[in-house]
Amino acid sequence: MPQRSEPLPSSSSIDDNVNADASDLTWRDTTGNNLDLDDPDLMVKCATTYIDRGWRVFPLHSITSAGKCTCHSPTCHQKGKHPLRPAGMQGATTRLRDVLDWWEDDPDANIGIATGTGLLVLAIYPERHGSLDALPINPIPLTGLVTIGSAGWHLYFTYPRNILMSSVQDALGPGIDLHADGSYVVAPPSIHPSGQRFGWNSYIAPRSLPPKILTILEPKQGWMRRDYRTVLNLMQQHGYPLTPTEIAHGLHRDYSATLKLLRRMVNDQHIYQVKRGLYTPRQPDNNQ
Repeated sequence: MPQRSEPLPSSSSIDDNVNADASDLTWRDTTGNNLDLDDPDLMVKCATTYIDRGWRVFPLHSITSAGKCTCHSPTCHQKGKHPLRPAGMQGATTRLRDVLDWWEDDPDANIGIATGTGLLVLAIYPERHGSLDALPINPIPLTGLVTIGSAGWHLYFTYPRNILMSSVQDALGPGIDLHADGSYVVAPPSIHPSGQRFGWNSYIAPRSLPPKILTILEPKQGWMRRDYRTVLNLMQQHGYPLTPTEIAHGLHRDYSATLKLLRRMVNDQHIYQVKRGLYTPRQPDNNQ
């Protein structure tokens, strides 16, 4: 294993670390260990540090020395970024045995980290006019910061697990995507299509999502358990059943997030209680 190095430098904000290019990156894992980029076990060692943090990982295709995706499809539009195995993101796990088996079979596979369930990543893409300056917080708190080859940044945050947060392109403006429930990101030291590696520009354990961003996102994307009552109240007003489309429209909420909420309500038997008649549907007014 790599030798333990000194902790990464810290500061009160991330601004001091965003301008480093790939040649300036310190190649370390999430525990602060130096990385040997020629180590044949590099990817599996890094994947195990992620599962040690409780992050669910799975293997992705990588980039060949000729700059092609290892899927060998001439029309591939997700080079080095799409799942290697049929289960894809649905197979993401923290099980050490699975991770060791996957990277034993494909030692150079890129690493995917499934987001959601408390882990959120903001992806900043300058080619789509995204910038760190456009984020609605200043200064940006020091948190996990990944340089995406030469194509932008990933900012890692945590958020309350009782929120259902949809993944949305341009969630905070052009070129600022939100990866949460139902999504994933490519993790260091995976190889970018440019041939550069994803790298921790400065690694620190992800900070909590700033309240200002959460306030912006929650009305659009996030459902909390307290929203169960909102849905049940809507059902009381209009009767059961209502379709997910009707619920989303009636509450002016995101459709995909509404589906996630309804699935969780079913799992928690709230919908079952509604079906059992533990509410009174609104009766038509005979005078109308």
